[in-house]
Amino acid sequence: MSDEVTAERAVGDHGAGDGAEEAAARRAELMDQAREAVQGRPELEELLERVSALDTMDLPHHVAELDAVHRVLRDVLAAAGRNDAPAS
Repeated sequence: MSDEVTAERAVGDHGAGDGAEEAAARRAELMDQAREAVQGRPELEELLERVSALDTMDLPHHVAELDAVHRVLRDVLAAAGRNDAPAS
């Protein structure tokens, strides 16, 4: 038996649409949770919107957009806690 996965095996007992609908519902749920987590942090709220907008972009543009998002996330994480340190 080969390692090739057929479409039927990949989809399983669910129709192809069912898997896509479940994935979309899960993605929406995760985005809602992420939006709650970043409320009040405009730079992170903007990043979530940029990630959400990937569906409207041509695939070749995804890499550049994700790289830009990653750069901002690194900057935000690098600065985390610096302004919150108690004064001595």
